[in-house]
Amino acid sequence: LGSSEERAFSLDQSLLRAAPFDLSNLEAPFTEDEIWRAVKSLPTGKAPGPDGFTAEFLRACWDIIKH
Repeated sequence: LGSSEERAFSLDQSLLRAAPFDLSNLEAPFTEDEIWRAVKSLPTGKAPGPDGFTAEFLRACWDIIKH
């Protein structure tokens, strides 16, 4: 701890770096269609969050709660 030793091998980290990614889309808000597709893909009989609302409830009340 606190001392460095010479290593028998080394890695050229510049070879490991991939081309930069455009991450600007990660800050875009979710569309209503994206959320609806996620709700439709939820397994039945399970609540996706601590509020206890099941996937069936979310699907049945979607027109009311989507806003």
